[in-house]
Amino acid sequence: IDSFLPAVWTSRDGITWSQVADNGDLFDGCRGGMSAVAAKDTNLFAIGIGSNCESTNWAVWSASDGVKWFRRSEGPVLGRGNAQWMNDLAAGSYGLIAVGGELVGDRSSPAVWTSLDGITWARVQHDDQTFDTGEIHRLIETSHGFIAVGQSDSDAAVWIGAER
Repeated sequence: IDSFLPAVWTSRDGITWSQVADNGDLFDGCRGGMSAVAAKDTNLFAIGIGSNCESTNWAVWSASDGVKWFRRSEGPVLGRGNAQWMNDLAAGSYGLIAVGGELVGDRSSPAVWTSLDGITWARVQHDDQTFDTGEIHRLIETSHGFIAVGQSDSDAAVWIGAER
């Protein structure tokens, strides 16, 4: 994380790409990285790892046009871990759901966060039986709920959300 700055690229056709210039609020002179983006209502939200130049934790950025990005939220740690990061994001009528992991002691554990507006986030209560070790890398919404994939210890893992 110490060697990366968040970055955004845009394209109208998926072939020709342009990197968005830093507008001064995107990086705040600190390191971090964006890992996923989703559209909610008239806004785009990106999640990942941010830094306030003193510590590293999860971060959320937003833009209405895909060009002017602003950091909207950044840790503190929500829950029990002493470091947390967001890997993927889903958006819908329920708001936003982010998945990733947290460092608990000397091991990582899967973590899930929710938000109605992309600014205020709540950490979903940890369930040791469901989220023992590892982290969630990707999340998709299906007609039956959510499916998340990642790793648990050194094995591949799949989590299936409840029927709606």
